[in-house]
Amino acid sequence: AAPQSKLARSAAQQFITQPDNGDLASNVELLGFLPLKGSPTLGNVWGYANASDAFALVCLRANGLAVVDVTNPRRPVRVANVTSFGNDLHTLQTYRHYALAINEYGPMEIIDLSNPRNPEIVALYASGFTGAHNIFAYEHFAYVVGTHPIDQPDDDAHSGLHIIDLSNPEQP
Repeated sequence: AAPQSKLARSAAQQFITQPDNGDLASNVELLGFLPLKGSPTLGNVWGYANASDAFALVCLRANGLAVVDVTNPRRPVRVANVTSFGNDLHTLQTYRHYALAINEYGPMEIIDLSNPRNPEIVALYASGFTGAHNIFAYEHFAYVVGTHPIDQPDDDAHSGLHIIDLSNPEQP
């Protein structure tokens, strides 16, 4: 897989969701702000770009995934939501035009971003685990880290590593 484009990295770095009353960081300019209704607990944010637009993919934990158009970082716009099959969507990475989303207590979700304004879950994967803590995608593999064993679904042990072939992301 190609590395994230400069536009996608820039989108993820420029999108700040929760400014407070003090300085957020030195030498950083807040370009845009998007309040998220209900003050959800946030997980990870990852950038994705197609030929014309840039998006921030925001894990909303129990509330799924928000797709935010950050093509104009001064005016971020939430353009789509994806309801999660788990109860704690907290991190993701992109591979080609797919988001690989990880639930702490639920399946890995593969989301087709070919139309980011209308994303679609095209596959669920939980073979051998019931949730995980992190993911890393490289070439045509997903490395799912800190998996929960099937016989201990609520265990906080985070002890496993699964390597998943993404040659056909819709049938991992």
